[in-house]
Amino acid sequence: MTAPVGVMGMYLVFTACGRRWSLDARRARLGASAGSNTCPSARRAAAGLRESHRTLTSVLHNCGMFVIAAQVCFLYGSAGLYKVQGGTWGNGTALRYVLNLDLFRPWPELSLMVDGHDVMIGIACYLTVLLQVAFPFVLFGRLKYPVQMMLLGMHVGIAIVMGLPLFSGAMIIADAVFLPDRFYRSLGRGWRRLNRRPDVWSTAGDSPCGAPALVPSQLAPWRR
Repeated sequence: MTAPVGVMGMYLVFTACGRRWSLDARRARLGASAGSNTCPSARRAAAGLRESHRTLTSVLHNCGMFVIAAQVCFLYGSAGLYKVQGGTWGNGTALRYVLNLDLFRPWPELSLMVDGHDVMIGIACYLTVLLQVAFPFVLFGRLKYPVQMMLLGMHVGIAIVMGLPLFSGAMIIADAVFLPDRFYRSLGRGWRRLNRRPDVWSTAGDSPCGAPALVPSQLAPWRR
């Protein structure tokens, strides 16, 4: 599963992943403010270039997002179907074998403590298979939010219990692709309220000059 996640980094090159919470977003905002005093002809030329850039960026962004989403769906679906074929996942004992491998025991005491709860291990096995198989089918409804929350908990558990923080972090980032724009806006607003700072990290689309956003706010049905 790590190979497809690594390939996702290449697809991110074609997306507008620096639109929020990045130096690019701050630079775009400051550049839009500094260019408000230019002459009308220069502003018209700059507006035309921005529109062409926005169109090209939107096309590449949508293509990159579609490929990433398809890859994540294929990854979860194939992993879940592969687990269904195994007898240890069917009887709910697969995680017990993993917890007893020295390669995945960074905290032996914690692994032994988890290994002592048979019911919890069985529930975790069945829930893992169910979430992975159901993930591609819940993207077009509100059921995706609780599924993503449970997947987040699963990856956090993998990072802590099995000692795979890089893999879990990559999968959490891949799952974040399916969150809508309003989720990230609300996080930004909450962070600014918490720190009582001005909006200097917002996107170029939120600038006072009324410049258009780099990409549309909603790009695909799974991000509703």
